Amino acid sequence: MNFNDLIVFKTIYEEKTINKAAKKLGYTQSNLTARLHALENECNTSLFVRSYNGVLATENGEKFYSFVLQTLSQFDELKNSFSKHLPELLTSELLFKYIVVDDQEFSIASTKITCKKTSKIALELNKRHYDYVVTFNKLNRNDFKLVATKDLPVSFLSGKENINDVPVLINSDHLCPLRKLTIKLVENPERLVEIDSLENISQLVLDGQATALLPNYLIKDGYQTIDDRSFSVNYYRYKYCT
Repeated sequence: MNFNDLIVFKTIYEEKTINKAAKKLGYTQSNLTARLHALENECNTSLFVRSYNGVLATENGEKFYSFVLQTLSQFDELKNSFSKHLPELLTSELLFKYIVVDDQEFSIASTKITCKKTSKIALELNKRHYDYVVTFNKLNRNDFKLVATKDLPVSFLSGKENINDVPVLINSDHLCPLRKLTIKLVENPERLVEIDSLENISQLVLDGQATALLPNYLIKDGYQTIDDRSFSVNYYRYKYCT
């Protein structure tokens, strides 16, 4: 027995004739009759009583019809669960850990998340659909509604104490807000060194080879502030609106 056999039985039951059921399913009448006989043999019972006007379900046929409806319904629910759409979030690498782990605005279990450089966010939105965008830069789009403005706490961090005259790292992404703020705060621009990824910046800082303006959520991961200053950077949460 397979799911097609269940559909065959259901169609015969509802059409009340093998001829109509065969036309609806695209089978020959003889082929459909053979499928029904095979099903009855497997169930070891008669499912229909034949007459000149068509077929009527037996008592066991009525029971089997209830089983078929329940089984096909559960199968549809299972198929729908496989293709269930998860809302999609576009954000930057810098914000990902904060909004998912620390602030718990989103969950990886219930959201499909894509991370891009801040400068690539606008371009990515032209390529595919997203339900949410969390970004440092305001969007100039009619299809997204601003739902919240929040702050990301940041400080100059290092992996070691008493570091002096080490380079100050900035992201090579020119739209990175921490890059902009760092350039504004550092008096000696000769200390600035561009690095092309947040991961590399974070590792160099943790190793004590440099300092950088980074999110305060890293402090619990072994980083420490180099002074008492603390800053905040705005970020914006948008929702797609049809």
